[in-house]
Amino acid sequence: DELRGRTKDHTVIQLEVKGAAPDIISTLKSIPGVLSVHKKSSAEKGVSCLSVETAKDQDIRSLLNHTLLKKGFDLLGMAREAASMEDVFAALTRS
Repeated sequence: DELRGRTKDHTVIQLEVKGAAPDIISTLKSIPGVLSVHKKSSAEKGVSCLSVETAKDQDIRSLLNHTLLKKGFDLLGMAREAASMEDVFAALTRS
């Protein structure tokens, strides 16, 4: 886990939010600490699946939740993505 933590300079948070992706993306990009937002495919109609990149040393999950709820969006899921063993190996062999 310590090696995984040293491999990325950002954290990726996966979100599932009920609502239109463009509006949600605009809201997320306005949150301090959000580096980028990427739309992913969703199997559920009316649900936007998004990947949010934040600075590694910032945990803004509660801020993401609060902001989305304040703007009227329903947050259906949130998960922090860990670095894969492939990421760890690539980072170690680059040095």
